[in-house]
Amino acid sequence: GGDFPGWVGVPFADVVGGGVDRCVNFIGDVAVKTRRFLFYTANERRLACSLHLDKIAMLLWSMRDVATRHDLKGLSNGYLPLGRNESSDAVLQHLISVCAALGVRVRFNEQAIRSAPLSINLQGAHGGAGKDIDWFELHPSMSCGDRSISPAEWKRLIRGELFLEAADGSLIMPEVGEGQADGLQMIAEVLQRSRSRGADARAADGGLQISRLEMLDWIALRRKGVQLQLPDAVEAVFASLSQFDQLPEFVPSPALQAELRPYQREGCAWIEFLYQHRFGACLADDMGLGKTVQAIAFLVARFEQQLGTRQQAAVLIVLPPSLVFNWQDEFARFAPHLRVCDCLSHAQWDAALQEAQVLLTTYDRVRIDAKTMAKHAFDIVVFDEAHNLKNVNTARTKAAAQLQRRFTLCLTGTPVENHVAEFYSVLTATVPGIFGSLKEFKESYRREPQRTLRRAAPFVLRRTKEKILKELPKKEEHELFLEMSPIQKEIYTRTVSEVREEVALAYEDRPEQQAGIIALAAILRLRQVCVSPALLGKSMKEPAPKFSHMADQLEELQAEGHAALVFSQFIGGLDQMQAIAEARNIPYLRMDGRTPTAKRKELVSRPPDY
Repeated sequence: GGDFPGWVGVPFADVVGGGVDRCVNFIGDVAVKTRRFLFYTANERRLACSLHLDKIAMLLWSMRDVATRHDLKGLSNGYLPLGRNESSDAVLQHLISVCAALGVRVRFNEQAIRSAPLSINLQGAHGGAGKDIDWFELHPSMSCGDRSISPAEWKRLIRGELFLEAADGSLIMPEVGEGQADGLQMIAEVLQRSRSRGADARAADGGLQISRLEMLDWIALRRKGVQLQLPDAVEAVFASLSQFDQLPEFVPSPALQAELRPYQREGCAWIEFLYQHRFGACLADDMGLGKTVQAIAFLVARFEQQLGTRQQAAVLIVLPPSLVFNWQDEFARFAPHLRVCDCLSHAQWDAALQEAQVLLTTYDRVRIDAKTMAKHAFDIVVFDEAHNLKNVNTARTKAAAQLQRRFTLCLTGTPVENHVAEFYSVLTATVPGIFGSLKEFKESYRREPQRTLRRAAPFVLRRTKEKILKELPKKEEHELFLEMSPIQKEIYTRTVSEVREEVALAYEDRPEQQAGIIALAAILRLRQVCVSPALLGKSMKEPAPKFSHMADQLEELQAEGHAALVFSQFIGGLDQMQAIAEARNIPYLRMDGRTPTAKRKELVSRPPDY
């Protein structure tokens, strides 16, 4: 009564109470398999049968969701009316499913309700002009046995509420397997997106207009048992997208002054294939596998075959400031015939656009000069260290999206650093529109993460060093353990005691996150003592053992005519090494985060004898 205040009247209480009492008493007093005579007044039929009352009760409750007074009165009179409409078809569908589970036969118009497998067929045709795969016209058709299903009936079919009436008056229930159910769900989603675009989503002959990126979802339906026919040329393109080994071989230009390894040729072939079909590419090889030389080899081939006659810059490469000189050096080494110009200020833009074939600029310059740069249409835009675009909401990422280009090549070793939204941002820059809006992507990823990420698979190529280790020279690593000096041991022991107390107090008095930061800072102090107590401002009469050993090794390398590259995480460590090098007359060059970009280029270009 509290949930249904309209049912608390005396007449309703009598109906409900009486009906429930009779059912309970009947089921409780009569054996389940007792033989009973049934008498049907409409045609005076008599039947002796066993009554499975538990099944009868189950069927009664499955056949009707009692929600109105009329329903209750029907139950009290012993009948359940089912008309032929959409809502009653849903009830009938549920009833038949329950009957199948209980082993009860159901007949309609004196004939058994039969099932027939659902067949989904999609006919695709190229809907764009020329050879570019931009749009397709897709003509879906569905049938169940020899009965076709009209588009007007698809909605009920997708909801699982459709019955088909055959020519002999019997009912046909579409038999939808698990894979086809997934296929129907995908069709429903694509049809929903099509309806949201309105008339533009329909071709003149009633077919659906499907973008080349949406076509990837339709092709995935084949794994769900859906038949999809495409023109041979289109079929070959999408087959190559899914089977990397079927791509045409990449033949480097004779102008390229580099010897590509087999896996690098494969990478260039993959980029070239995606360029030809106007998709986008995210090359995510491990660091050290030559992403830069693969990109340059691809660009050299493009200029040789197509872009060499353009009057203005055809390629824009966007990168962090620290890599500008590196790309200039790589172009000078591998493709000295190309005109490459850096554009690091607004004043350089117009002249560089006219003089260069390849422009180098930074992410911040794109952000600042987004409107100016967006006026020029590039053939290719390369984003190096593309994880700089990992946040879709930053001004930097929004400015990069405004750049006009035919093709995008993203280079990154880490397409995902923290969460999947970063992957969305980088892949959207690579292939605009691949996932729709961020909201749509998150919802799709929440429901079906594997299917969502699978759409991006053809456009991401990642090779690790472990996978292609046989093609690379063997790397030698040596671990060297050095004993601390007595004063260093003493300082280390005192520091351990200090940080232990600090960390313990932090976890007692502070939130866990703040305490964790204090613990990390404590570990950093211990690491600094291990390098040299001087990094913590401690006075040292002699250099720490690490620096003394390093100086000895550098003197030996210098005597043999070799050079060495020394890294340190701490600026203070470089200061210590610089002082020792000066004391022992070891020539050196120093570069750290404070070194200006122009100075870095000069240092890297300086000959080994300094």
